[in-house]
Amino acid sequence: MTLHDREESELEFGRVLAFSDGVFAIAITLLVLSIDIPTVPEASNTLPLPEELWDVRWQVVAYFISFAVVGLFWVHHHRMLANLRGFDGTLMALNLVVLCFIALLPVPTELLGEYGNEAWGVWPYAVCMACVSLAMGAIFRYAHRNDLLREPPATPAALRAQQLRTLVPAVVFLLSAPMAFVSPLLATGMWALLLVTRYLIPAE
Repeated sequence: MTLHDREESELEFGRVLAFSDGVFAIAITLLVLSIDIPTVPEASNTLPLPEELWDVRWQVVAYFISFAVVGLFWVHHHRMLANLRGFDGTLMALNLVVLCFIALLPVPTELLGEYGNEAWGVWPYAVCMACVSLAMGAIFRYAHRNDLLREPPATPAALRAQQLRTLVPAVVFLLSAPMAFVSPLLATGMWALLLVTRYLIPAE
């Protein structure tokens, strides 16, 4: 496939980056729509609003989980694209796979908020996030193998650390998907491992 050098095709590369950032921005904005606004009858003599707000607590939790995850993915994705010295059709196709699942995320987020205590409310979210992580890992591996990185990992240890950073989230989410059929709460709790492993993986 035709290789587009970044220095010679800066405008095209800028469009790819802007489009990618736009998809992330729209997806992370749409997440808030998964939170339902309670409706309280005006004629009510009681004050049911606190109870109604309590009923949507899991939707709020799902929103913050997704916001944090998408934010971390965006930071990693932005840095990865910024480190590219060129791109070709395969790289753009892999990038579209990432954006496809990022754009889909508001749907499993709403499922998680509505049915987070059921397996079918948890595993679609886990699979969607695993697909994002695997696609981003594929971008890095393809770019590294085809000499498309401006600053490739300086040492084999740095390369292994970078590969782990992209592989671990996929493994955690994929393992949590079948776990959801055993315990949805335990499956979502497994996602906290991402915070732990992020600091356990050395930079080099």
